[in-house]
Amino acid sequence: MRASVTGRPRSRTVRLVAWAGAILLVALMLALAACGGDTTSVPTVGAPSHTLTLPLPTTTTVPTPATNPESRRYMTMLKETYDAANAVSRAMEERGASSTDPDAARLLGLRARAQAITARKAMVDRDANLADAAALQMRKLLMQAQIPAQSPVLEIVQRALASSEDIPVPSDSPEEAKAILETVIDDLSALVPAAGATDS
Repeated sequence: MRASVTGRPRSRTVRLVAWAGAILLVALMLALAACGGDTTSVPTVGAPSHTLTLPLPTTTTVPTPATNPESRRYMTMLKETYDAANAVSRAMEERGASSTDPDAARLLGLRARAQAITARKAMVDRDANLADAAALQMRKLLMQAQIPAQSPVLEIVQRALASSEDIPVPSDSPEEAKAILETVIDDLSALVPAAGATDS
């Protein structure tokens, strides 16, 4: 039986509306992840969703949902790091700690690690702009972290700073940037409870 002429455009319109709705939903989820809120669920393709407890600093870059095993591995590491950072943040808030408190260095160090992981994940996902921005933000956070830092966090932060001193823009020298980012992630892993070294 032949399809009616009037049925074709109607079917195509329905499909277009459905696609538009799906695109708007994804855009909204990514916007919420980037802007921050109480709790943001970042879904992964082919894996359970990861819930990242926020807020994050306004300058923190948030990666897009993972689409392959290596990218999902970095997303898992990112969640662990954010969880640790938020635990420190809550503890500081409960005791009314200021930005000069030694724990602020741990918090900034964890956020720097999150940026290093974000940069690596972005490189895997071929998002050069995000990788470049996250690598730059990582360095800024490390420099901020050493100001209130005390031993042993100070030594951890200084080691990560030394490791990343000559980091190139990832989009310009991806292999060199990759190695340095992996080193920084490992350097700062001591700030994450029960965190082990990353696989290169």
